[in-house]
Amino acid sequence: MSTRGWIIVVISAFVAAMLEASFLPFLPSPWREIRPVLQIAVIFVVLNSPRGALVYAGIAGLLLDIFRLDSGTFAFGRLIAVTLLMILLSDTVLTNRSVYATVALSLVARFADRIWLWIVHAIGTNIFRMDIRIEPLTSLFLSIAWDIGLISLVFVLLAVFTRRFMVTAPRSRRFYG
Repeated sequence: MSTRGWIIVVISAFVAAMLEASFLPFLPSPWREIRPVLQIAVIFVVLNSPRGALVYAGIAGLLLDIFRLDSGTFAFGRLIAVTLLMILLSDTVLTNRSVYATVALSLVARFADRIWLWIVHAIGTNIFRMDIRIEPLTSLFLSIAWDIGLISLVFVLLAVFTRRFMVTAPRSRRFYG
């Protein structure tokens, strides 16, 4: 990855983590459920940059752990584990780069993230007697709806502006008639 690519990874990690940790939780209900950190990690995985996605997840997770106002859920490890799962799935199962595969990766990431949160909540409340709160299922469904809409929009914009995911047939193989 080039120097410019690493700068984009670091800046996007800072911006997404700071938005998710300090700005978005104070918005009204439908807007508060936007969680950009996992969505951008999905974009880096879809762009075939697994090292960039892991570095992004590490930086964003560290910043989320530092700047969250509520009790922490070990976001550093959670985001790296979810990103590793996405990289594994994109290399083995979802090998094509389409809107459907991107949405599927986003859904897997959101559910893996939620499972991690449930485990941390169960361990924290039952073993360590900590008050670790996670969002209710209604906010999970709103987050999934935001994930599907935003990740599809970003994928289509990437395809249009970069022509990276366009599939075209050579002129000699086109049949119109």
